[in-house]
Amino acid sequence: MKKIILFLVIVVAGCNTSTKKKIDLKPQHDAALAIEYGPAAPLALKSMLISNGCPGDHLINFNDACDLVSDMLRYERLFEMDSIHGLGGFMDSARFTKAWEDAEVIQFYPCMNRDNGDVFLSFKDVKGYKYDLSSTLCDLTDNEMLDRSTNTFTYDKDRTQVAPSDVANFISTMKTETGISEVKLDGSVVREMNDYFFTQYTINGSDLNNFHCGAMNKCEILQLLNQVDSLKVAYNCVGIRYFFSYDNTRDNKIRLVLCGVNSDGSNLIHYSTGEAAMMLEKEWPPDAPSDSSSHH
Repeated sequence: MKKIILFLVIVVAGCNTSTKKKIDLKPQHDAALAIEYGPAAPLALKSMLISNGCPGDHLINFNDACDLVSDMLRYERLFEMDSIHGLGGFMDSARFTKAWEDAEVIQFYPCMNRDNGDVFLSFKDVKGYKYDLSSTLCDLTDNEMLDRSTNTFTYDKDRTQVAPSDVANFISTMKTETGISEVKLDGSVVREMNDYFFTQYTINGSDLNNFHCGAMNKCEILQLLNQVDSLKVAYNCVGIRYFFSYDNTRDNKIRLVLCGVNSDGSNLIHYSTGEAAMMLEKEWPPDAPSDSSSHH
């Protein structure tokens, strides 16, 4: 496989304020081609992230992302939840570029509304985040306000189409609407919906996560929103799409996979030049960046 070198820049002010001519990402309709790229990309990207003062330990390639989402869909109960209630959703870039002046981490809470079955993410920014496994790691106060994702979607294929190649085709060809959610939920509501999510997304009735929240570094989120191709031309990335996934090797088995979303609503999986784009997973817990002490 050819060596892939990718270039990233940090642009804190917005997703794409460059006056350069943009190269639009075209939806990838060839699942086999979509699977081909990726394994070398995280190493090059991690080097770039670390050189810019960002830990970069949450990078994942497209192959592994499709494997993790596929593993989620292989379980009958989880497939039912993903196909009826929700496999993922969207978070607008404005939420991340207009806030967070002092925050270091974004913390995610998967939620399910027991009244209507809606599945979404609530999230907040955190200053002074501590990488420890305290029992209070995911605690929420009643009066704190959290944002929520929008434009959620389900898995629209049948039970025979859950292989990594099927997932690759689904992610590569999907186009959904994007938009800003003005809804905020208080901590008590999020706590109840978060607990309910983990009573429903189960295998044989077992809770799949020791911790019901996850977190990623602000700098990695901003890198995801401000990707450029190998010619250093920025994409018009309008936000982040997330997918629920499953990793049986971890104590916290239900995971999030994050990718950038292009202005036409397609996922930023590959650059126009054919190289692999950046994706994120491996949120804390349990993986603290190796140099987290210098950043938090």
